[in-house]
Amino acid sequence: ESFRKGSVMYTGYAAMLDLSSIGQVFEVNIYSEDRQLLSKHYFDDTHSVDDHAPGSKTSSESKRQVYGWDGFMNHSCDANTYFPLLYRTPAEMCYQAIALRDIDVGDEITCDYALFDYDCSGHQIEACACGSTKCRGKMTGFQGLPLQAKVELLDMVEEEIKDKFFQEENVVVHQSYLPQGIGLVTSNKDGSHHLVATRRFEIGQPLFINSATLISMDDLTYKQFVVDVDGQYILLDK
Repeated sequence: ESFRKGSVMYTGYAAMLDLSSIGQVFEVNIYSEDRQLLSKHYFDDTHSVDDHAPGSKTSSESKRQVYGWDGFMNHSCDANTYFPLLYRTPAEMCYQAIALRDIDVGDEITCDYALFDYDCSGHQIEACACGSTKCRGKMTGFQGLPLQAKVELLDMVEEEIKDKFFQEENVVVHQSYLPQGIGLVTSNKDGSHHLVATRRFEIGQPLFINSATLISMDDLTYKQFVVDVDGQYILLDK
């Protein structure tokens, strides 16, 4: 059975391990559906990534997200899945796998490592072999992406990566909400945006009431500005 675009493929879990307290050693056991042990993996495999949530990195703690069987998922710069968080506790993360497009039987399931790994510490991909026409050439985590690429991924990245990006790159986010009857369309060809009417307006009828934010020249020089339009992030031209 195929997965349709937008469908939930599975619910996954990652353990939140404080490696500073266990000598940076852990073991991941992979089991089949009938509980047969398939393989064992240890801390030097790429089944874990640094966690950047508040409190994860302190003088006494260094937490990592340790994944199970879906840690075998390969990277693609044009991945067919992403993983919105359902909840997190000090001990685990729970997330869903969502199909970004139709995935047929036999298709490889891929993810974009930049969505959950800020700097790919210890397992960077210096020569990406994903084969996508959108291949970036390498994968060194979200931190290594060009600014425009970072902004385009903001609606899918983990919240702690988003927060770290806002802090480190001096980004100001302006919230904006589309009024009823107005839609925002993004071109598949060049990524440009334009507004469309989603209902009929009569001659002389007001379409909307809006406001503008005034920005100082100093802020314009030293900060990056992103507008969040109903959850879609767009980098503003200066």
